[in-house]
Amino acid sequence: MPTNPIGWAVAFSAIPIVLTPIIATFADEISQTIVGLSGGLAGGAAFIGGIIVLIALVPTATCEAGTMKGCIAGVVNAVDPGVDGGDAALPWMESHPSVQLVCKSSYWPFLMEAETEQTNPPAGAWCIETGRHSPYIVCYYYSEVLCNASKGALAGAAIGGVAGVLVAIAVVAAIACSSVIGCLFALLLAALIGAAFVFGGMMAGGHAGAAAGTDIEVEDSEDGVNVQVGDYVTLKGKFGYGQQTERIGLFIEETAIHGRSTESAPFSFTDPDSNLTDDDCPVSDVPM
Repeated sequence: MPTNPIGWAVAFSAIPIVLTPIIATFADEISQTIVGLSGGLAGGAAFIGGIIVLIALVPTATCEAGTMKGCIAGVVNAVDPGVDGGDAALPWMESHPSVQLVCKSSYWPFLMEAETEQTNPPAGAWCIETGRHSPYIVCYYYSEVLCNASKGALAGAAIGGVAGVLVAIAVVAAIACSSVIGCLFALLLAALIGAAFVFGGMMAGGHAGAAAGTDIEVEDSEDGVNVQVGDYVTLKGKFGYGQQTERIGLFIEETAIHGRSTESAPFSFTDPDSNLTDDDCPVSDVPM
């Protein structure tokens, strides 16, 4: 230990020389840690946001009935069994069973009627592209299988998303963000894991929901005979709007078959006008 002022001065002057590289090393490590943490937090927030968006994009079926009660009659131009027609790989992305009905001309005003006094009327009606371009309406039958599958897929995706986030956090923590490349690799792997868990949960939940539902047949409400192309029918139930503001049946509650047409699809409105003179719609429901 120095015993004179000069010795103390020399000793103190050496302190900065010794501490400078040590402080610089710690500062560099602290800086890298802060950068790594901020990058990890930003990436984690983006990852969780992406999982939420992915869950929000899960297709969901329309399961709420229309608000307008009505009745319509005509000839069946096509039948779609929808989700109840077989084992679908993605049942929540299927449709409700439906019929395409070429209606009698007396029901055309009904196709263009507004739902309520506060809503605008439909922009138009779908028409058969061949022949006399006859207007038709698509009428859906509520499918418990589809709605259960839709709810199950959404719930499964949410549960899978939470599990995916937890697993992804563990993976990122194990890899660590020691560099930009390391962070990018960890976040990419986390994103793949999260997406896999969301999709897996969606598949499991969707199929479990579909299995819990009961299949429905498009059939006559009285005798249980399946509706086929060419049948003259009366359809009663709730009606609403489609995605392009066209009138649709949502959902049909009663179906009555009145015989079959001798013609073949695509049909013209003149067929039911001539051959389906008496349908089951109450007179009060027939537009005048």
